[in-house]
Amino acid sequence: MTRSRYISLILILGGLTALTPFSIDMYLPGFPAIAKDLSTSAAKVSLSLSSFFIGISLGQLLYGPLLDRFGRKKPLYIGLSVYILASISCVFVQSISGLIGLRVIQALGSCAASVTSVTLVIYRLIRLCGWLTGCIHECFWSVSKNLWLDLCDSLCRLHRCQSVE
Repeated sequence: MTRSRYISLILILGGLTALTPFSIDMYLPGFPAIAKDLSTSAAKVSLSLSSFFIGISLGQLLYGPLLDRFGRKKPLYIGLSVYILASISCVFVQSISGLIGLRVIQALGSCAASVTSVTLVIYRLIRLCGWLTGCIHECFWSVSKNLWLDLCDSLCRLHRCQSVE
């Protein structure tokens, strides 16, 4: 893979990862205006934030198995489509209950982006550095085993008991 493709991949994955936090942070300053527009209180508008977090939680449970079953592209495209449609619908909503429901749907859609980007990074790292995992495991095991034996030996000397080796 060329350097420009790596940079493109990093930017795309970064954008996908930022979609969910962006969907949370961008509308928080608008709570008073949303409350006024929907003739409700800011406290009720904050329920749309809570519902978004519920949608994120459900979406993470949903998209993990879907990505494993159907690959990365289809669930990502479907999730982004759901996110876009829910976002557009939020603009035209007339009630706070509608906004709360649409925010759940929006979160379910945005979760596809964040789960897919994390999954792609993990699988790419495993593929590129799979051999490194085995090396690290072996090194850690031998070092930790030796440290444990040295610690036990030192404790035995301190308490004048027989060595564990």
